[in-house]
Amino acid sequence: MTAAVTEKQDYFKNTGYVLAANFAVLVIGFLSRPIVARLLGPSEYGAYAIILSTAALLPVFLLFSMNVGVLFYSAKNPVREALKEIISSSTAFVIVTASVLFVPVYLISGLLLTDTTPELFIVSYILAVCLSLFYISQALQQGAQRFKGLGASNIISSLLAAVLAVYLAYSTQSAIAIGLSRAAVTAAIALFVFNSLGGFGKPTFKTVAKLFDYSKFLGFSGLLGLPIGVIDRYALLWFRSKAEVGYYDIANSLGTMVLPFISSFLTTMSPAVIRNTEKAKVYYERILAATIALLTVFGIGIFYLSDIVVTLLLGSEYLGSVLPLKIIAVALPAMALFSINATMFSSLNKTKPAAALNVLLSIALIAANVLLVPGLGPAGASYAVLISFGLASLAGTLYLVRTHPAELRKPALQILLFAAAAAAYFALQGYGIIVKIVAVLLFAGVTVLLNRRIAMEVADNAKRLFLQKLRARG
Repeated sequence: MTAAVTEKQDYFKNTGYVLAANFAVLVIGFLSRPIVARLLGPSEYGAYAIILSTAALLPVFLLFSMNVGVLFYSAKNPVREALKEIISSSTAFVIVTASVLFVPVYLISGLLLTDTTPELFIVSYILAVCLSLFYISQALQQGAQRFKGLGASNIISSLLAAVLAVYLAYSTQSAIAIGLSRAAVTAAIALFVFNSLGGFGKPTFKTVAKLFDYSKFLGFSGLLGLPIGVIDRYALLWFRSKAEVGYYDIANSLGTMVLPFISSFLTTMSPAVIRNTEKAKVYYERILAATIALLTVFGIGIFYLSDIVVTLLLGSEYLGSVLPLKIIAVALPAMALFSINATMFSSLNKTKPAAALNVLLSIALIAANVLLVPGLGPAGASYAVLISFGLASLAGTLYLVRTHPAELRKPALQILLFAAAAAAYFALQGYGIIVKIVAVLLFAGVTVLLNRRIAMEVADNAKRLFLQKLRARG
């Protein structure tokens, strides 16, 4: 067996582990998030969305994108002693920054988190610290290519957090309690992963400096790109109401729930490209084609059936989420393309273009939300996502293919078909659900035909790996 064949099989095997795990996470989220939203109601669920958004924002300060450096150096040198030093040094960095920044960030939060309590910020901060450690643990497993462990930790953390969230939503109707439970779960999983990789060694300034030096451009761009994860929710909180934050957040969560599943390709691609940059073009073309195909099918399904999805999962109380969900469904290919480009730049050690993309996206999101949210509410926030990710993904693709030429005709054709299918919805709007389902299935069939080479390659490799496991067991 040639090295190239072995490498390809290893890639498919590792991707299979992560795909399986992320599919489980997708199912868990798809089942639990709507239940939590229904139990809490739009206003309290809006508070929970603010906790999650703020906690996702704060690692920009606490972690300063150091998890990217952790991924890079753990992929370069995945031996036990090196990993222990990385674990201890990056964890020490998070603890120190969290301690130093708490008071000033707390004071600033009073200006941003209107119509909320101080407890909401404190829970968000605790969750942010735990998430920072969790991101480090994921980067370590990814870099060391411990994909079974990465998948297991994602499934366990998602399942435990979901079970606790549903229980606490039912028993307490408290966003604060659910946020604290999520913090406890992520911290416990991160510490378990650290221990499985060798535990804590001695933190050194040299290691912190090395990780910081690799990540600094992404860290600084992260500061400029602060609005990416929160400006939509914050704009709705400032200009509209917590309930409308709830309408938008659940629409965004349902629409983008497939993205972690798609990120499986990027999770295994990144260390492979870091180790062998000559294969970047091949990985980029295959992952781009597969991702666009999968997301356009999912997006059309959500676009056509959004009213049914919202009514069944959330009830009539959340009918304000239908239009935002449709718009987010259309934005999915652009959101995935942005992530692919950013991951490719980072894997090729081109952190400046990756940073520039974050800044561009941030500026576009600020402008679009300020212009659209006051008048359009949750739909305006969704249009802001569509416009901003569309611009940033187009800019990133044009720059990347200029330096690393790639074949884009098939993904471009798929996106054109996606746009045509979305436009056809308005001609079919007066027909029943059966006609809409048939249209979605027809689009899926055309997509499989257009991408049959990739589909056959995935099927062949899956079959080969399955037979190998059978022989090994025999």
